[in-house]
Parts: sequence; C-alpha cells; structure tokens
Amino acid sequence: MQYWSVRNTTAGNILTQATNLARAQMEDMKNATNITTLTNGSDATNPIDEDGNPGGIYTRSWVVTNPFGGSASRQIQVSVSWSRLGQNRSVVLTTISRGNGT
Repeated sequence: MQYWSVRNTTAGNILTQATNLARAQMEDMKNATNITTLTNGSDATNPIDEDGNPGGIYTRSWVVTNPFGGSASRQIQVSVSWSRLGQNRSVVLTTISRGNGT
C-alpha cells in the first residue's frame, strides 16, 4: 500500500506542477497590452522543470487563434506535456482574452 500511496502522490505533484506551468504562461499572455501581437510558440528551453527552467520533464507550448474575428479578443490554449512510466500525459488550458489581464 505504501508503494501505491507514494506513486499516486508523485503523480499528483507532477500534475499540479504541469498545471501551474500552464497557468503561469496563460497569465503572461493574458496580460499582453496588445493581444494582436500574440503568436503561437513554445518555450525555447524545452524541456523545462517545474519552475520553467531548462532541464526538466515538461514541454510547454501555446496556440493563439482568433475565433471571433477582429482585434478585440484572442483564444489562448496552453499545453504542458510530459512522459512518466512510459505514458504520455498533458494538461491543456484554454481561455478567451481581451488582453490587459482580462
């Protein structure tokens, strides 16, 4: 039972770290003063660790689309993926933003 408890706790920690990485990128992009300048991309230092520094297990990327047309808003989708115990996992967060934190 201890083995499974530790394994599940570790998996939960990894999922939380991945979600935090996605949320941090999402917030940075939502705070852009001009959302029309946002572009698709990924971290230049992938793979990254839980703090966004080079050398971890996570790969972070994002896609920016304009589903409503015009320049008033953008859809932002941030993905963080990793592989553990031979299985690929990912967290995907999606939002609509008008920029300036909204």
